[in-house]
Amino acid sequence: MLQGSQINNEKEAGLITNSINSVTQLKERLSSHNPYRGKSDSVRFVEYWVPVQISNLQLEQYCSILLSNASILRSSSKVDSIEAVRDVLILTRKCCSHPYLVGPELQPSLNKGLEPSQYLDFDLKASGKLQLLDSMLEELRKSDLRVSFFFRHIHINWHENTGMK
Repeated sequence: MLQGSQINNEKEAGLITNSINSVTQLKERLSSHNPYRGKSDSVRFVEYWVPVQISNLQLEQYCSILLSNASILRSSSKVDSIEAVRDVLILTRKCCSHPYLVGPELQPSLNKGLEPSQYLDFDLKASGKLQLLDSMLEELRKSDLRVSFFFRHIHINWHENTGMK
């Protein structure tokens, strides 16, 4: 359960989102997608792409990245700006994964005043993806279900995707 000072810290940092509604909406969206069980009672793995609302901290950081690079994004010079735009894209993608990937210096300042045992909960709330994952895992635990996570890094070649060289 969240304590008063932790709730205030999370509100100030913009980390609290309406996770109850998010979980309910996610359940409704995914209710028709159940793993298929064959004759051998084996589970077929299914991959889902789920849109997730970013946290307020991520939104602030995302906007800050775009504003601080506005001149690059407005530039009409293709030659000079290709790599710079690529760097902005990489930063915004990192921000959407977790704000500490872009600004690791944020963590100590945001965790100030918290007990070490509260760091994990606070850090989970800094990322919309981790908030959703935490909520899903809690629901799966309540249902006594097992979960396997697989991570696949997808390398995107900037030049091939944009057609720029």
